[in-house]
Amino acid sequence: MSAPIVVRGSPTHGMGVFATAAIAAGTPVVEQVGDVVHEADLPPVPKALQIGPEHWLLARAGAVHPSDEVNHACAPNTGFVGGDLVLVALRDIAPGEEITFDYATAMNEPGWQIPCRCGGPACRGTIRAWCDLDPVTRARLRPTALAWLRDLP
Repeated sequence: MSAPIVVRGSPTHGMGVFATAAIAAGTPVVEQVGDVVHEADLPPVPKALQIGPEHWLLARAGAVHPSDEVNHACAPNTGFVGGDLVLVALRDIAPGEEITFDYATAMNEPGWQIPCRCGGPACRGTIRAWCDLDPVTRARLRPTALAWLRDLP
């Protein structure tokens, strides 16, 4: 990825990823990287992305990668447009703007939820797994979800 980004403190949650220059809609921004592990091998509090029904992309120990620091937003500026592990700008992103994606577009563990801190006008208040979203929200998010989720009801 060659998008102009930097990892630094985020006003919404710990660390975050920010644009250092304008990023045009449709530009690949961050590729998710890490070690693929089976859910049975996940550590107790992982920094991981679900990439299949039983598989996760686990952040590499000791390595800091922008993909590990992208925060959630209910109205994100990136998404998995190609269904693969690349976050693509959904709209033009201004310099200094935090890069975000909707965590529901990669998570499908029934009952999983965390409070949302995005604070946006469209904030759902709670981030839930794909399977726990209402059908209207899933339909809206489907074009930005990982491929393995797109065919699920």
